[in-house]
Amino acid sequence: MKSFRFLALSSLLSVAFLAPAHASIVITAIESGGNVVFSFSGSVDLTGATSTGGTSVTSVINPGIPLVEFGGSLSDSYALVNPAGGAYGTATITFPSVANSGDIFVYVGSATPRIEVPDGYVSNTPISGSMTFNSATFASLGISPVPATYIYDMKLAGTGTVDQTVTLNVIPEPSTFVLLGLAGLGLLRRGH
Repeated sequence: MKSFRFLALSSLLSVAFLAPAHASIVITAIESGGNVVFSFSGSVDLTGATSTGGTSVTSVINPGIPLVEFGGSLSDSYALVNPAGGAYGTATITFPSVANSGDIFVYVGSATPRIEVPDGYVSNTPISGSMTFNSATFASLGISPVPATYIYDMKLAGTGTVDQTVTLNVIPEPSTFVLLGLAGLGLLRRGH
């Protein structure tokens, strides 16, 4: 019975911090082994949206804007309409040690709110990528609080009712995650 409770609690914690609710793009930031790895996957519905141009983007984060750039070669940019969702930490610009190893995806939530996808991107096609910040922690990158899930609206200008989101899951060192589970288990035991 105790094993079942631990498994149930672990499952609930996993769902709370890993499962997006109707997300179009899911970004996961994991602190592990002295590094922080950002990865993303998903797709974007561009129906009715018009590109505002293209550029070459660099891999970078700035939790205070919020900004997450999985950079690479040319991208197509799309304006966002009234994005909701705030900063995922303090205004700290940090470039990764290992740049994006996949597709381009950019989310900018303030100033000129927009997303960027690979040049010539076909609507609803799966994209993914990752970047690594060596010898880094969430604290050194200005990311707080941890753990947390941030959900950002991604309504593209000109799309009418297309409702999409970007979900950012910030997941602590696996040993910290286990400690959270053990703390929850202690609370369950205390209640019985």
